[in-house]
Amino acid sequence: MSSKHWVAQAAAVLQESLQPVPHELNELDWKSSLSTHKDRLAEHLMALANLAGGGTLVFRVSNSGQVQGIAQDEAERIEACDQHAVLQSPSSQTLTNTSLRQRFQLHDKQRNSITNLIADAVAAGRIKRKDTSSGNKFAEYIPYWA
Repeated sequence: MSSKHWVAQAAAVLQESLQPVPHELNELDWKSSLSTHKDRLAEHLMALANLAGGGTLVFRVSNSGQVQGIAQDEAERIEACDQHAVLQSPSSQTLTNTSLRQRFQLHDKQRNSITNLIADAVAAGRIKRKDTSSGNKFAEYIPYWA
């Protein structure tokens, strides 16, 4: 059995919730974006965790069930970030802000846009911090599966 068997299960529950009439299910909660109200998010996560089979939090779906999705160019940038992390791993190197800027041939002044891209790739589950105890300034990232 795959270590990520829940992915297919979550996709099936999402599909069920969106058709024929969009409706949330007990084991599925739609979110249009990540809320800044961390207490409310924690309540949702605890409620889903207390279900017998667990639950799924789905982002980019509005409360009315309208799928908002991710802009293609954003998805492509996240994919490129993920690919860079994968290409770095065989040589025991890591993705950093500097290495990604060099790959994209960007100036040092564009550090913030790369920081945001890295944060988006982490949020999308494509990469993860190598060492969560280190500071943010010199953070290193690896593929999510490493």
